[in-house]
Amino acid sequence: IQGFPFFFFFFLPGNHFQFYGQFKMGGRLEESLRGQMEHAYFPVRLSDMQSTLEFHEILEETVEVGSSLVTSRYLNHPQGCFGYRIENRDGVVAYCTDTEHYEGKLDEKVLELAMDADILIYDCQYTDEEYPQKKGWGHSTWREGVKICEEAGVSQLVMFHHDPLHDDDFIFKMEKDAQTVFPNTIAASRDMVLNLNRDRTERVVEKEKVERKEYCPGRVWKEGKVLFIQAPSNMEEFSSNAYREEMGKRINREIQHLVVDLKNLPAMDSSALGTLAAFYEWTRAIDGKLHVMNASDFNQDILKISRFLDFLDILKGDEWEKLVDETK
Repeated sequence: IQGFPFFFFFFLPGNHFQFYGQFKMGGRLEESLRGQMEHAYFPVRLSDMQSTLEFHEILEETVEVGSSLVTSRYLNHPQGCFGYRIENRDGVVAYCTDTEHYEGKLDEKVLELAMDADILIYDCQYTDEEYPQKKGWGHSTWREGVKICEEAGVSQLVMFHHDPLHDDDFIFKMEKDAQTVFPNTIAASRDMVLNLNRDRTERVVEKEKVERKEYCPGRVWKEGKVLFIQAPSNMEEFSSNAYREEMGKRINREIQHLVVDLKNLPAMDSSALGTLAAFYEWTRAIDGKLHVMNASDFNQDILKISRFLDFLDILKGDEWEKLVDETK
C-alpha cells in the first residue's frame, strides 16, 4: 500500500475508484490507507485526493467488478491475507500471495482459486533449501507453486514475492530451476505485461448461488442481566441499519452481557460482521461483554480470521446458563 499515495489519478476530480479488501475488526480497509497518510508520516492526506474513493470490505465471496467475477479466499499468512481469482471472457488469473504452503498436503483454498487458471501468480519467495529456516513466516517456494499448477491444471506459473535478499541472478536461477520441472514458468519483473490470448464467448462461472431456506425470524429476550439477541435467518435484515438501531435501543446499563445467537445465520458475510461490530461498540460503552453462541464452524473461522475473537467470546454448550446464574 505504500505506492498508493503516489498514483497521480487519485488526485484528479471526476475519477471514481472502488477498493475491495479483507474485512478485519482490528484494522479497517479505509483506515489502513488513511493512517499511512497521516501528517506524521506523509505530507498529503487521503482527504486531499479529489477523486471519488469507495471502499468495500469483503469475506470469502464472489463479487462482480466491471465485467469480471472476483472470488476471494483466505490464505495461510500470520496477519491474515486474501487470495483472488479473477475471471472473465478473456481468461482466468489467480493471485495467491502472501501465503505459506502446508506440509504434506496442498492448500485447498489455493487449489480452488487456481483451478484451470490461465495464470497463477504465486508466492515463490524461497528455495527448498531456504524454507526450513523460514517456517511460519507466511511465504512459500517455487516448487510448491509448481505442485499447485500441476494439480489444478494451470497454464502458466508466475513466480512472485521475491525475497529482498535475492538479486537478479539468483532469481533468474530460481526461474531456470522451476522451468526444468514446469516449463511454462516465469519470474515476475518490473513493467512485465502478460496477455491472455483466450477468447471466451461465455463466462466461466456464474455468481455463487445461495440456497434459499425457510425464513426464521429472530427474537430478543432477557434473563438476569444477560440480553439475548437471536439473529434472523435473513442476512439483509440482520445487516440493515434499521435492525441495528432497533437492537441498539435494547442495550443499556441494566445488562452486563450481550449474547448473539447465530443459529439461524450459519454463514455470515462482511455486512453481518458490521452488525456484530456495532453490538461490540454499544456493549463496550456500557462496560458490558459481547458473546456469540450456536456459531457454525464457518462462522467460527470467520470470527477468528477477522480478529473478532479479540473482542468477543464464543459460548459452547450451556455456558450461556452460567452467565445468567452469575448475574442473578
